[in-house]
Amino acid sequence: LKKICGEHKYEGVCWIDRPDVTPSTKQSDHPGGRAGWHPGNRVHQLKGRVIAFTFLQALKEALSIWNEANNYELSDDQWHVTPMYEEARTKLNQIVAQGTCHEYADNGVDDLCNFPMKARTEFTPRAYPSFSNIRTLMHPKMLQQINPAPDVVYNPPDVFNPSLHPPEDAVDVLSIVEAGPVYQPVLLPDYVTDYYKKPKFETPPKVPVGKGVYLDTYAGDDWCDGSVDSWCNRGAKDGCLLSHHNDGRNGLKFDGYSGWVVLNLPDVRNGLVVVKVQTWHGQGEAIKTNGWTSINNEGETDQRRLRRPPSIVTTNSTTVSDIETYPLGADRNNGRYLKKKKKKSIPFCDKFQVEYAIDGKISFWNVTEFNELRVKGAIQRVVELFVLLNDRDYTGGEEKEIEVALRVTGCGTEKVWNLNHIYWS
Repeated sequence: LKKICGEHKYEGVCWIDRPDVTPSTKQSDHPGGRAGWHPGNRVHQLKGRVIAFTFLQALKEALSIWNEANNYELSDDQWHVTPMYEEARTKLNQIVAQGTCHEYADNGVDDLCNFPMKARTEFTPRAYPSFSNIRTLMHPKMLQQINPAPDVVYNPPDVFNPSLHPPEDAVDVLSIVEAGPVYQPVLLPDYVTDYYKKPKFETPPKVPVGKGVYLDTYAGDDWCDGSVDSWCNRGAKDGCLLSHHNDGRNGLKFDGYSGWVVLNLPDVRNGLVVVKVQTWHGQGEAIKTNGWTSINNEGETDQRRLRRPPSIVTTNSTTVSDIETYPLGADRNNGRYLKKKKKKSIPFCDKFQVEYAIDGKISFWNVTEFNELRVKGAIQRVVELFVLLNDRDYTGGEEKEIEVALRVTGCGTEKVWNLNHIYWS
């Protein structure tokens, strides 16, 4: 039985011919990533329905409580969960010897467990994609330097796809749902603008904005939310359009000639700013700087005096060589590479520097300091975190908008970084 199930655990095709759309890229027979150790889409569907049933049961009980309330009036504590979250966070901070937060002290990021964090990312899928990406933090002068995401090659709906529907004699959950009220996807709920606050940009950027930062993302990334209605990864170069695979380690790529990535962070209170980057990308991946010979291709170097960063903490047992490998990456056609041979990246040149600015005050790490921090920040496979600000007194306990900028210099276009997350509190 296991063998038979294994032979039928995947379902799906890459394209169904239609008269109004002809892909410019040859389409594969079926979506990639069909590894023997993966559960398959059928198992995913079953587990998804079990999880959905749990939520539906909870919703039913909540509606029953509301229905039985006098005049349908409920007390505030039944509507709001903030006090419960705050109580849980307070108790967590009191537990020093248990849990896993303290294990990250050597990595310099244990405070991520101590404060409620805000974040933006370019990874997909993500909730409310057009509000939760890093570009929403960019001053208009910075944003105008960023290339747009690729366009999708056709718009919804797709033709009927038998792979997405149950056999004729099976229960059709989707048809049951669609038999009720008209269903509309919620990509812009009324609370999202409060949750993902935009910076005010009351002052111009304090450092020159970079002109060579390249957005590497999926076609239609504003629709890459992982939902049943996502319309993602259907670009001209995609070889499996019906897969519309959402899973992507996308980001902002920059090298030594790209210049500053300048961001404004709203509502900073606890003086903590952390970035997640991939430091292993190679020459040519920043794309916009191909052929450039200087920062912003302006024929000048930045001669401003830089101040030293905080002291470097000693490294743990991880070696630099452990993270100087090319990890599993994102394949634009078939999701993640399954059999990508690891390769050593070229060393960082002696003149390499990481420079970061907080409200215009510039600090830097030379190549030696950077390699130490790189080891320290590698908290998991392909997860590299760098703390740019850790100062409880920076805002005086008030919520404040601050400017954060990051760039690399010294190696020209040889070394490319991918900025994909930023966290702050």
